[in-house]
Amino acid sequence: MKITLKRQLMLISMLIYSLNNAFAQQEEIVVAENEAKTHYMFSILGYNYTDEHISAFSIDGQGGGDVRVSTPTSGGSGIVCCVLFSKKPKWPIQVLVRWQSGGCRAHSRNDKYGHNQYYYKEKMVDVEKGKSAHPSDIAVHFYKDGSVRVRLAGEIESPLLKLPKDREIDRNFPDCKPGEPVEYL
Repeated sequence: MKITLKRQLMLISMLIYSLNNAFAQQEEIVVAENEAKTHYMFSILGYNYTDEHISAFSIDGQGGGDVRVSTPTSGGSGIVCCVLFSKKPKWPIQVLVRWQSGGCRAHSRNDKYGHNQYYYKEKMVDVEKGKSAHPSDIAVHFYKDGSVRVRLAGEIESPLLKLPKDREIDRNFPDCKPGEPVEYL
């Protein structure tokens, strides 16, 4: 059986692709093992003491998801993976917290109902050590006055403020003004 040049090149390409893929997977494993030696991986939780739903937030670029308005027993978000912290941190540790804060409704010719465009706020925040000797979570607390607290926690904690669920404002965003910039988290 004679193999044509085209087939030989195709087989060589497939072999190179397979080897590259195998090396990439091996490299990912090595990187993950090295990070485990030097960093802790914390789950991210959000607590929302404002009166409005937060559609998205992040810590140092790591997405925390959305945060509903907290109730007396629930912070408002689920557990999202993950943010890395050094095993030998130099305190105080600061993180950049970015969160959705308001927005407007954009309309286009093909979009009869429009879609939300979000405004964002950012703040550098000191991380509080918390009470746990072995933290596993990082909790982000959003307050009505625009302040933010970030705390390490050993387990999912109850909200720091016990506020009623019925304080939530169901606000429709106003129409966007022409030329308003689009922002994504």
